[in-house]
Amino acid sequence: MSQQGSNRPSWLTTGSISLALSILSSAVTAGAIYGQLKSDLSVASERNGELKKSNEQLTGYISEWRTANSTLQTQLNAAQLRVQSLEHDRCEPIRLKVDSLSNSLDSAQLWNASTTRLSVLRDLGAEYQASLRACYNAKS
Repeated sequence: MSQQGSNRPSWLTTGSISLALSILSSAVTAGAIYGQLKSDLSVASERNGELKKSNEQLTGYISEWRTANSTLQTQLNAAQLRVQSLEHDRCEPIRLKVDSLSNSLDSAQLWNASTTRLSVLRDLGAEYQASLRACYNAKS
């Protein structure tokens, strides 16, 4: 019986082996978790790089859109002001007619038109200029 008792490991040996196996098991588990985390980090890092590129591209598009929108808004505002100005300026059609008659008179003189034609154009021009003056005087 004494031989059977001596072949048995002591509690210190059993405890040490148990502790060593437990540490080894924990190390293997930690290594596996570390490997998985490293792999996940690599995938996440790659995806982050792709998202940064997409973000930069979209930021560029937004910047271009804002610039174009600002330009178009400026043009629209200027056009609206011009339309308002023309809508409220009832003298504008008369002024355009005076300009047209002036151009016609210049052309007639250049091409040596008849004195009757020149006279008619001068008279019409004078009448429209008088109407234009009256229009501008009525506005002020």
